[in-house]
Amino acid sequence: ANSGSHGLATVTGPGSQWNLFQQGKLTELIIGGYGHGTLQVAAGGVVSSGSSSIGLGNAESESGTTQSVGVATITGHGSQWNIARDLVVGHRFRGSGTLNVTEGGLVTSSDSTVGSDNGAEGVVTITGKGSHWNMSGNLVVGRTGHGTLNVLDDGLVSVHGTTEIGAG
Repeated sequence: ANSGSHGLATVTGPGSQWNLFQQGKLTELIIGGYGHGTLQVAAGGVVSSGSSSIGLGNAESESGTTQSVGVATITGHGSQWNIARDLVVGHRFRGSGTLNVTEGGLVTSSDSTVGSDNGAEGVVTITGKGSHWNMSGNLVVGRTGHGTLNVLDDGLVSVHGTTEIGAG
């Protein structure tokens, strides 16, 4: 995306699906890469992707001043974002990412990082009964960036590997 660009993708309702494939393999999804991006999955919608980033900023060596902002909201029973590989929320310099899983939504991923790099900020909130973030790998909250994980009101986070908080 170009600096200052805005984009919105919405997947809503039972049977609504967005599958990101290239040559038979799930491909990367970037929400807010050099601009502002929003993903909304609601009321039973399903998204399937490969490695994904929410708020993909500039490489630290780049002189750009534009902040990349990404927001993903997965809300409602049956709503899912299935990530076949890694998820990074708040990635690289000036990357700001937010992931909200509410009202019974589900996100699955392997290794996941919230606040990956210097100058990045990531916030994840899992709230409400049945809301779940399930990781088959490791979780890092605040690698060298700022990371926040909120689990509220019967929300659930499952990590099937190691968890590091403030790993920088």
